[in-house]
Amino acid sequence: MQLSLGPFFICLTVLCTFLVTYTNAEKIVTSNSPLSVIASASNSFGIDFLKRLLQEKTGNIICSPLSVNIVLAMAAYGARGNTGFQIRQTLTLPEEDAIGQSGYESLITSLNDIKTVDLQIANKIFVAKKFEVNPDYTAITKDIFHSECETVDVSNPTAAAATINSWCANNTNNRIKDLLTPDDIDNRTKLVLINAIYFKGKWKDSFDGKYTSDLPFHINSNTIKEVPMMTITSMYLHGQLHNLDARFVELPYKGDEVSMFIIVPNKIDGLQRIENNIHDLDFSRLNQYGRNEEVILFVPKFKIENTIELNNLLQKVGMAEMFTDAADFSGIADTPLKVSKILQKGFIEVNEEGSEAVAASGK
Repeated sequence: MQLSLGPFFICLTVLCTFLVTYTNAEKIVTSNSPLSVIASASNSFGIDFLKRLLQEKTGNIICSPLSVNIVLAMAAYGARGNTGFQIRQTLTLPEEDAIGQSGYESLITSLNDIKTVDLQIANKIFVAKKFEVNPDYTAITKDIFHSECETVDVSNPTAAAATINSWCANNTNNRIKDLLTPDDIDNRTKLVLINAIYFKGKWKDSFDGKYTSDLPFHINSNTIKEVPMMTITSMYLHGQLHNLDARFVELPYKGDEVSMFIIVPNKIDGLQRIENNIHDLDFSRLNQYGRNEEVILFVPKFKIENTIELNNLLQKVGMAEMFTDAADFSGIADTPLKVSKILQKGFIEVNEEGSEAVAASGK
């Protein structure tokens, strides 16, 4: 079978919350453990987040619902009242904090324990000098999210931004060096929560670079562009997704613990249908929809990076109060706090050897 890619949708298992299902599928699907509870909740949030993001943005998009989820979860455990209710409800966190916190700790630990690819999840809290954080909150972020606190001088925005960006660079293999600018920091800044996810993996079956050549790629039904196209003939899991009028193929990385799933519309102008109906797809059962057989596969060689401000999107999904003066983060500190901005920078590169993907989110 030959599979050529026109416009396509990538479900890279380390960038989306769906990765949990594939990295430890048997344990998560069959267990009622805290990890399975958080996996299910993060999957639900990730699907809704992704669908709404695709409705707002055009062009190529790289994003990590998991990175956003972790930053918001860190905020949720310091939020109180209606602010806490809105964040928890949107993330579908369990009512018992012990279950949710145990689930996040297990999730972060299990992902960082994967050795067959380079996968790192790191969290950090930057605190303004002389700003006192509740010790109980510091303990939660350290024990559950493996996050340390570091003091920065917000009266010197350039130095503070440099400190934060240096941490991001160190935890993303220098792929994200400028998450924040000095304009994002002023004397009102009291707290910056950061999550960084870095992934680099080699294909189980690598593409041979000598077969890569410029071939037509359909941007849409009216636009065709020549792009470097990799090709390989090998055994792959692939199948039809009839409710999306699309096909999928799984590209496993060495070690078979992590995979990239690529979803391709059957029609050149069919990407919109995938985006509109992505919530109908059960990613945990994607591998049950296909079969393994020899495939002649054509995949474009590409690199994408972007920055997304998420304030409007998160307000629309139900977390409006945390951006207002009514915000209640009294679990973090006695001083009134509100969220000014939530940003995510993303990067992905796909080539003959494998792929590298990075996301960093901050608030």
